[in-house]
Amino acid sequence: MNEYSMMKPLLHVLIILLFVFPVNLKAQSLIPVTSKDPEAIALFRKAFHAADESETKEAEKLYLQALEKDTGFALAYMQLALLQGEFSKRTAYMTRAMQHINSVSEGERLWILGRNAFYGNGKREDEFGYFEKLVALHPEDAIAQYLYGYMNHHHGRKNYAKAIEHLEKSVQLKPTYLTALDDLAFAYMEIQDFANAERVLLRLISLQPRKVNPRDAYGEMLLRSGRFHESIEAYRKALDIDPGYAWSIFGVATNLNFIDRHAEARAFLAPLLTTPLPERESYHLMHAYQCSYLDEGKVDSAILILKQHGAAAKQKNRFTQRFLALSNATRILFEHGDTIRGKEAYQELNAFVQNETQNEGLKKQTAALKLYYDAYALYIGGHTAEARRALEAYVAAKGNADDQSKILLTKLHLREKDVAGAEAFLKQCDAGNPYVQFWLAKTYLLSKRSNEARTLLKKVAELNQMHELDYQLVRRPAIELLRGLR
Repeated sequence: MNEYSMMKPLLHVLIILLFVFPVNLKAQSLIPVTSKDPEAIALFRKAFHAADESETKEAEKLYLQALEKDTGFALAYMQLALLQGEFSKRTAYMTRAMQHINSVSEGERLWILGRNAFYGNGKREDEFGYFEKLVALHPEDAIAQYLYGYMNHHHGRKNYAKAIEHLEKSVQLKPTYLTALDDLAFAYMEIQDFANAERVLLRLISLQPRKVNPRDAYGEMLLRSGRFHESIEAYRKALDIDPGYAWSIFGVATNLNFIDRHAEARAFLAPLLTTPLPERESYHLMHAYQCSYLDEGKVDSAILILKQHGAAAKQKNRFTQRFLALSNATRILFEHGDTIRGKEAYQELNAFVQNETQNEGLKKQTAALKLYYDAYALYIGGHTAEARRALEAYVAAKGNADDQSKILLTKLHLREKDVAGAEAFLKQCDAGNPYVQFWLAKTYLLSKRSNEARTLLKKVAELNQMHELDYQLVRRPAIELLRGLR
């Protein structure tokens, strides 16, 4: 009897077993959930579903229950960290997840490392690589596809085509994955594909007819597409469900700003000033007031609101909000030619950072900004050669020429009537940034390329995204320039 003949009975048994007990290859391709306690895993899955349904408090409770069952449950610590509004709590839970990372599968390890890179104590630049490896390891896992799609969408990647590809794959694998559907809708909004964004959002609303989140997102889609009155109505429907929902209140106010009802916008925001808000909502309230005042041309009022919010953040020990209040005030003042108050704001910012954080990278970066603002002040004062030398020193101290240094170089070239040089530097910057687009349009106007300038100015004027300071600074000037071209 040959070797094959001897194996035939075993092969027949194996074939029968495969048909009677088929191997679930799809299940094997999913990211595992590792815990020593099966009940902890069941609680984790319930918590993940609750978080996906925006039931944050319920999700937090279930994750904590899972950790009572297994105090070494790494994924539960990580997911709990992501639910925290306070930076210190988020970091503490993420640290616990990292302490148990050697007890999990490779997929879980990559998932935790990716989240820790951005939300914990890791290196932010490593985040993308972890999720790229995760989706290659588990291509049939909806979460892996979502995380890689999300990374291509956010945190400076801005690869919207790749983001949409993987987010669509995620919802194909799990059609009721609400978090992925939500990010997919926003990715479509980024490329102004409002038809597909609306398709996805209406699907979300059908899956959650009594939830505030999809109606709030629908309001934002309508806002971005310029359908301001419809957007206000959509946000009001969200507020019918949850009258205190801060994001929909911000949305209504933004629409009112866009239709030049700035005082009404701030009146709509006013109840939130006396409402206890989580840190993220609190600094978005600061942004909402800031953008309303800037859009109305009231720079001093914008600076005052930043000071007030910064002082409130100091009392609550909210580092991020204080940093944003001081850095925004510095930039706004310099952008409006107020170098005296701008330098004072920068000095306060630098003293705060040097004394209040152990992040050496942030300390070095903030200290280097002195050279940048020195260069800006010299530019404003008409000292072009000195400004250029200070800017070169800034680039040397920082270690690279970032977009803000290139834009200031643009302004110096325009001061010297070197339009071609200005354009060359701008084209090295982020082409999707409305601030860059505005200055590029100005260079086109100076070189008599009115049609190209008009196209860019129209893009800025119709962007309808008020939450970014870059946009707040150029929206009104872009509209005024556009009017002059008609």
